[in-house]
Amino acid sequence: MVRLTVICPAVTSVLMLISIILLLLSMTVYKKMTPITTVDVVALRHIDMSRNVPEISVDVNMSVMNPNGVAFKYTHSTVLLVYRGVLVGEALIEAGVISKAVTKTTNVMLASNLADRLQGESELIMIQSDILAGTLPFNIQIKISGRLFSLLKIFKFHTDAVSTSSCQFDINVCSKTVREKHCPNEERF
Repeated sequence: MVRLTVICPAVTSVLMLISIILLLLSMTVYKKMTPITTVDVVALRHIDMSRNVPEISVDVNMSVMNPNGVAFKYTHSTVLLVYRGVLVGEALIEAGVISKAVTKTTNVMLASNLADRLQGESELIMIQSDILAGTLPFNIQIKISGRLFSLLKIFKFHTDAVSTSSCQFDINVCSKTVREKHCPNEERF
C-alpha cells in the first residue's frame, strides 16, 4: 500500500505537467489562422446584348488555402455577383474539406438576367449609361464558413472559421471580355 501512495502523486504530477504543456502549445504553436480565399480567374462565359438590359454568365475560379495544422470543413458558402451595390447573381459552393496546409481550387458559375434584378428606374438608367460607355462594373463577394477540426489527432475540437474575399472587375461590352480584375484584400498575400 505504501507504494501506491508514492506512485499516484508522481503519475498525477506527470499528467498535470503534460496537460499544461499541451495547453500552452495549443495557445501558441497551434494558433488558429483564417483560411485565405483568392480569386484566380474571372472569365466571361456568355453575354447576351440583344435586349436593353443584358444577360450574363461568369466563371469564377478561386483557391482556398488552409494554413492551419488541422482540417478545415466548410459548409455554408456563397459567391455573390453585385452590380453597383445591387445583388444580381448568387452561387453556392459545395461543402467540402481542405486538409491541413493544403490549397483547394474550385470553380463556380454565376448567371444573371440583369433585367430581373434591376428594378428601379435609376438602376436601369445606370446600366444603360454603362453599356453606352462600353464597360459594366461588377463586384464578386465570397464568404466561406466552416470549422477547424482535431489537434494532433488526439484532441477533438471545433472552432469556427470564416474566409472572405472581394474583387472588382469590368466587362468590356465591345470585346465581350473581362478586364481589370482588382482584388484589394488579396494584395497582402
